[in-house]
Amino acid sequence: ALMAFCGWLQGGVKAIRAGIHQPAPMPVLAGEKGAGKSLIGYIVKQVFGGRSANPMTAWSGTLPWNDNLLGSELLLIDDSVASTDPRARKALGARFKEAIYSDNVEINTRNKTSISIRPVWRVMVCCNETPENLSVIPPLEEGIEDKIMLLKVSPVKTPMPAKEPEEKEAFRAALKAELPYF
Repeated sequence: ALMAFCGWLQGGVKAIRAGIHQPAPMPVLAGEKGAGKSLIGYIVKQVFGGRSANPMTAWSGTLPWNDNLLGSELLLIDDSVASTDPRARKALGARFKEAIYSDNVEINTRNKTSISIRPVWRVMVCCNETPENLSVIPPLEEGIEDKIMLLKVSPVKTPMPAKEPEEKEAFRAALKAELPYF
């Protein structure tokens, strides 16, 4: 799992640096509360350039526009609430496939004509491992099952304390300082 995730991360960095979209599966990081899923999301965001957006609102059809996704290389779904309705979950899978595996993406903007472009994106999901929380991902059926990497995250002891807000900020700053060497 670690090698698959690091390969996904490396491919994303190469695609972003080259400015060329490279389709890739959606890693779903599932684990118990406090296992570090959101921390991994933070690290990926920093490695990809520091910008992320949550595509759930656009992909669920709640809003008619999705131009807020353009300023991000990482589309991060982190502890988002999703519908348990199978049709809504299938629609989410279809929108993910369209955003990552199609040639161009239709971007609908507020008060402007929509455009068709190819952003350089990667999608990642972080959620707890309960059945209810795992309902954020599309059903693993034909056509999507090879486009999702389901990875279990287990807690690890951090090298410095990260319980209190000040400690978390110091830990994130230390991680950010180390990322160029990663």
